[in-house]
Amino acid sequence: MPLYNPPTTGPAGQLGYAYTTADFTTTNATATLITGLSVSVTVPSGGRALRITGYMPALFTSGANQVQLFIYSGTTVAGGILLQNASSGPTTATTAYTMIIQYIYTPSVGSQNYFIACAINGGSTFHTNASSTVNPFILVEGI
Repeated sequence: MPLYNPPTTGPAGQLGYAYTTADFTTTNATATLITGLSVSVTVPSGGRALRITGYMPALFTSGANQVQLFIYSGTTVAGGILLQNASSGPTTATTAYTMIIQYIYTPSVGSQNYFIACAINGGSTFHTNASSTVNPFILVEGI
């Protein structure tokens, strides 16, 4: 028997998706919303487990400092943190690397908002390195 049995009512598959092509930068050591990486979804009646994925294909920092990614519900960082993921960061500055954050849970029925946020420790600058060919994204799926 699996440890987690998600509800099987309501639609499965993609419920929401957003990506960005604009590089986002911050020097904040506290969680900061990444512009363009937010999505609103409607959880159908009967309930459905959701998988929320944040994907950074080529982030980099101006120094070899720890990066943190967060998944939040609501519309601001005060809305409620669902998951925090920390990385030790690159061994050298400006080395691009991939980071993925993923959370599975069963929210209440109705309209829900989710977004990806980041923080950078050590006083360096975080870059999503987004472009027309490098697209950080948030994906919400019913599972």
